[in-house]
Amino acid sequence: SEKLGPLSFARAEKYLKENVDQQFFLFLHTYQTHDPYDSSPEFDAMFRNDNHWKDGGPPPYVPDPQQKHVDRYDRTIREADSLVGQILDTLDETGLSKNTLVILLSDHGESFGEHSLPGHGFAFHDEQLRIPLILRGPGIPEGVEVAGSASLTDVAPTLLDLLQLPGLPQ
Repeated sequence: SEKLGPLSFARAEKYLKENVDQQFFLFLHTYQTHDPYDSSPEFDAMFRNDNHWKDGGPPPYVPDPQQKHVDRYDRTIREADSLVGQILDTLDETGLSKNTLVILLSDHGESFGEHSLPGHGFAFHDEQLRIPLILRGPGIPEGVEVAGSASLTDVAPTLLDLLQLPGLPQ
């Protein structure tokens, strides 16, 4: 029943403000965008019956009965975006952004009836496999999009490379 997304981000902000002079590795994981897709009240009015597929949008199509779940999911994504923005603002305000690498990613996508499958973990379709991988920090050019695919297994070697540390042996 506890809103773990806002609570986790609030704790992270507090930690950053209290430890400005410390080196840190902050792993911030939240179930903000996981089922049951509950967002905070200030996001309740967003994404109501906003069916992007009703006029034959990009296939595969989300069936109409699933749209209410997509709307709830979209609200949680919007809230997560706001929470990430607050963390980035805290890094900027404390001066930490000048020497902090931020890697934003997801562990999986979500299906809402495309290919007749709801949820995740049941298939290898784009809606479950394509996730964000966003980097911000010193040495990372702003606004660059890299063509091709990456994997979660690319995160550790990329981080080590950006920090000019030796690669992993495997």
